[in-house]
Amino acid sequence: MSPNEALQLIKEPLGYLGYEFENALLVNRILVETNRHPGLIHIFCHELIKHMSSRHQGRVGSVRISADDIEKIRRDPEVRELICDRFDINTKPGSTL
Repeated sequence: MSPNEALQLIKEPLGYLGYEFENALLVNRILVETNRHPGLIHIFCHELIKHMSSRHQGRVGSVRISADDIEKIRRDPEVRELICDRFDINTKPGSTL
């Protein structure tokens, strides 16, 4: 996936939900963590949305995603396992995913 497509896959859905990044480097952290792989981006952002919505319940308007929010998802053992599992599925010989 091209860098621009991966960036769009992250920013557009989160933007529609009212989330903004404190700075552009935070989006790059997600790109690096997921190696711009659409399935891994989906996992990371899904978990980020769950985290943000539980942290900011009831808040109306834009919510800023911080470096701490990204780090929390990046270091979460369950997220790491989901990402590793997805990567393993995609790298097995004969896999069509």
